[in-house]
Amino acid sequence: MLLRKKLAITLLLGLAVLWQNACGPTGVPPSPQNRIVGKWRSIDGSYVVEFLPTGNCSARYRMQGLELGGPCTYSADKDVITIRYFGLDAHPQANASATWRYTLAGDTLNVSMQGATLALQRVH
Repeated sequence: MLLRKKLAITLLLGLAVLWQNACGPTGVPPSPQNRIVGKWRSIDGSYVVEFLPTGNCSARYRMQGLELGGPCTYSADKDVITIRYFGLDAHPQANASATWRYTLAGDTLNVSMQGATLALQRVH
């Protein structure tokens, strides 16, 4: 009987720890970088970007049958994403960065750069 009580208490404590880790602390909003983590694609599929939690990313653009882009790093704050592109040799390229203004509404990430706006849908 005592063994069953100890086992039950251990299981309840284990579940409580799992629940707290899964739900996280209440009242703490996710950081901007965490909100955009994931894979995003334009409606026509010509543009795909994936933001990893590590700060690395991959951006690809298909134009006239050619695929452009590659690995990158990013940082994000409340409404700006800064992307630094890398060349094929995985070294940062001079002047190869972009600053996007963004808004996030559910599974739609709207990005704007130099007056052009693009809607990206989260890929599940």
